[in-house]
Amino acid sequence: MNRWPEYEKGKLSPGDIVQQDTIREETLYWVVAESGIVGPISRMGKHDPAEVVESALALSKTPPPEPEPDYRAKYETLQADIKAIDPKATKAVIMAALSKLTAVDAKVVR
Repeated sequence: MNRWPEYEKGKLSPGDIVQQDTIREETLYWVVAESGIVGPISRMGKHDPAEVVESALALSKTPPPEPEPDYRAKYETLQADIKAIDPKATKAVIMAALSKLTAVDAKVVR
């Protein structure tokens, strides 16, 4: 099934299947939702297309996941702090500097 020309002309409404492709036992669906196209949605074996449409419409209402924070600036700061440690310093000075880095890292993780 390929109903993309109908979709592009605005003739399909939310809940309509735009495309359905079956390869062996797997069927892929693209479904019209209020927010746009949801898909591909994969189903194996025999199944009810109405259930696929229901799943697609529920997925379209689910908010997208939060983007992962960008840790690059924190990583660059950590790299600079590590490079700033004098390798010729006494063990106590190096351990103190490393302890500060560990404390900062623990704050970032939490």
